[in-house]
Amino acid sequence: MELCNTYELDKYLVCDDLSKVDGDLSDLQSFIQNKELHSIEILNIISSISEILNHIEEKEYILGSVNLEDFFVINKDERKIILKLNRRLLRKKDNLYKYIPGNICAPEVLNEDDINIDKSTDVNILGKILVKLIFNNRIKYNKYSEERFLSYNINLFGLNLPLELHTFIGKSTSIYNDERYESVKSAKENLDIIINNFYENRGRGFNENLELSFVGSGKTHVGEGKLKKYKLKSKDINKLNEDSALILKGENNKLFFMIADGVSNCSFGCGYEASNIVKQVCNYNWNKYQTQLTNKSEINDFFEKIVSESCIEIFKYVESELDDITYEDFLKSKGIMSTTISAGIIINNKLYYISLGDTPMYVFSNDNNLTILNNEDNLGKRALTHYMSLDKYNDISSKSSLTKYIGGVSYINDKYEPKIQSFKLQEFNLLNEDILLICSDGLTDYIDTAMRDDDPWSADMTLREILIKEKGRSLKQINEILVNRANELGGGDNITSILLKLYFK
Repeated sequence: MELCNTYELDKYLVCDDLSKVDGDLSDLQSFIQNKELHSIEILNIISSISEILNHIEEKEYILGSVNLEDFFVINKDERKIILKLNRRLLRKKDNLYKYIPGNICAPEVLNEDDINIDKSTDVNILGKILVKLIFNNRIKYNKYSEERFLSYNINLFGLNLPLELHTFIGKSTSIYNDERYESVKSAKENLDIIINNFYENRGRGFNENLELSFVGSGKTHVGEGKLKKYKLKSKDINKLNEDSALILKGENNKLFFMIADGVSNCSFGCGYEASNIVKQVCNYNWNKYQTQLTNKSEINDFFEKIVSESCIEIFKYVESELDDITYEDFLKSKGIMSTTISAGIIINNKLYYISLGDTPMYVFSNDNNLTILNNEDNLGKRALTHYMSLDKYNDISSKSSLTKYIGGVSYINDKYEPKIQSFKLQEFNLLNEDILLICSDGLTDYIDTAMRDDDPWSADMTLREILIKEKGRSLKQINEILVNRANELGGGDNITSILLKLYFK
């Protein structure tokens, strides 16, 4: 076969005879065994493998399936990897009669679906290998649904990987050919951009010489489904919308934004009041302190003030209702009013942000990557961060119950007190023409017909498709499209969306 024993760019790529390769060789499975790989190792390995698969594609072949043991690392350098061919290469729509696939296998090859074998088949192999590298010796999975679920939640595990890998993994690991990159070449080009941005552009950090300007749009709706359900029962229709939002411009290249999504299910107070208290606290403190915010420490103090004051004010709102409630009775109740919050401050090209609850925040970049910046704070996600096995995870009841939010009470020395939640201030370096999307879960839960538990990627992939398709429209028009679509597909919750397009010069 002409493909064998090829030497290009001072790197061995593919061969059928390892004796012709100079250097000490270690198969990839042995190389990564008993190791939790660091981000640089993961990126080096997947970059090397993408070169191999791209080379195979250029020769008009398809790998189709592989084992990690088929790859060999040369001289313990993960940037130098060779593939030993242990099974025949495939062609488009190849006949799979008597073909024995490897452990890492595209679904169309595994199912002998000859007609769907195409260039995207090896894209799936590339995505699967990346996920395996990330979760190596961290957490085990077997099913496709488990692979998709874990890969959606990669940034829970504290790895310093590019957040932009979110879209790459979602597309490449899809079971459907038409949802993947159309070829290894296009997947590799996207991967190279992500890695380059990670090291060069977004990795450069804060640039005080950049001047920020922006275009912003926000839209909120009660939700058609929720409106129909409660319209005749509610005395105050306005309070059915428990979302609140803010976009506030500051001096010296600063911008503040937030969405708070009030929790409906409570016994004391209501989500509408909780989210609006947070909005008022944010507005007051931004106007008072925004000129003093110049570094991460000061911004962290600012958000601590926002969270603590909001918790205290929420507690004060319901305190009198708790006077005659024993703690035993309180534990049987649905608790006091509370709200989620996702909020951020942009100074020059740096985004500082916090998130408590399940209000998602995304960055849509000029190269069409949609990156989710935060994770839901719930019982299930907290269990995963401790590398709990998926069997134990699936046994958890109320996996979606929030573990962090603004509101709540503690009972100390026979006395109710406001519960102040902790948070982690996170950072993200922004690029010119990035679009920030912050939305309540009423948008993500209804933007796609697939339930998120079936495929957590469905909402994100649909959002990305809409943002790509409607790129030429104004942010106001795009917000209308997003909210209208969520309403058309049920609108069972409040829907709020903020879009901010950022320019730096």
